[in-house]
Amino acid sequence: MTSIHKILATIILASFSCQLSAQDCAQYPAPCPDGTAIARTMDVGNRTKNNDVFPQELKMENEVRNVVINEVQRIAKVNGWSKYELKEDGMSGPPLIFIRYDEWEATPFNKRPPHPYRISFIFITNKDSLKAWKNWLMNDVRKQNDQLGQQLNQSQNNPLLKQYFDSMNHYMTLYLSFSQKNNQQHSKDIQDKNQKGIDNYKLQQKKFQDKIDFFQKKCKEAGAQNNKGFAEDMDEINKKGIAFAKSSIALIHFSINPYQADFALQNGGQVNILPQERINVPNSFYAGITTNYAKDKHPYILNWRGFVFNSPDCIASILFGNYLSKDSYNNYPAAFSKNLVNKQGTIGEVKKISCDKIQNIQMQIEGSSHAVNAIINTIDWKSLSDLMYK
Repeated sequence: MTSIHKILATIILASFSCQLSAQDCAQYPAPCPDGTAIARTMDVGNRTKNNDVFPQELKMENEVRNVVINEVQRIAKVNGWSKYELKEDGMSGPPLIFIRYDEWEATPFNKRPPHPYRISFIFITNKDSLKAWKNWLMNDVRKQNDQLGQQLNQSQNNPLLKQYFDSMNHYMTLYLSFSQKNNQQHSKDIQDKNQKGIDNYKLQQKKFQDKIDFFQKKCKEAGAQNNKGFAEDMDEINKKGIAFAKSSIALIHFSINPYQADFALQNGGQVNILPQERINVPNSFYAGITTNYAKDKHPYILNWRGFVFNSPDCIASILFGNYLSKDSYNNYPAAFSKNLVNKQGTIGEVKKISCDKIQNIQMQIEGSSHAVNAIINTIDWKSLSDLMYK
């Protein structure tokens, strides 16, 4: 294959779960645990060294972690599943980009805003399906990918196809150039715990990836003009990959003290677009569930933040605490976030509720409709709502 075809082949393979070359965890092809993020969160000495986080806030994280782990273990046992931690983030450092690190480190405990904390888990809902998924990826998909590459080679005389290939290669080059150019700064942001910088880096990468995905789709469409079976083959592989993921894994995500609570599905402009049917969850501000009919080709790959899926089959959203009316992005801002529009309101005033108290909880449960409903029907909502203001 040409180098462009090799690029496309890599992208095709990446569409089903983890990339085939990333078999670096026992859970593959389910998402691999983010050991770096978990270890960084557990590094108490480094996090407290410059008052980035106070001991009281770490105590809150530990209490939440213990309750959540007990609940996740119970859900897994009741349903006959296994589970593992996916990612954890103690959100060290200033909450907003206009607050410098030296200002944040000098901010006393009683003026800190609510401390955010996030943790996610993966449930293996069917071990046999997970094993079959892996075998399929390692054998059938590899062989079929070679066949697709040959079909693409036969279509390379199509001028429109070449144009799309060139465009895809252009954005791949920009993607690699951006990564190389900003790698040093990205490493520094990670070292300095600059979450805003880390998120901006990932967001820029996602923009390039979206362009690559767009022209991949155009390549598929143009290639199908010369090879009628190409589009069908790609769609069949994608559908089968989704079916394996759907029957193998589910996800649960807890976000403590989020400044803005999103829910359901977002579009490219980060606007929540998927309506949800309200469900009854005791003591919740909002609870809803929906089936996602707008699935794309990366449904069970983690989104750019790495805590939830990109576009799963079913999504349940549950919010505890006090929230304001939806904003222009169709998200719920936390009631306390009304003060997070300026430096004085964020770190210049003594807070009525101390920063180590749990004022809001956002949960997302994602996977097949069967798995999501099984979790909803099994979970002890009281154990979670009882965390409020502790």
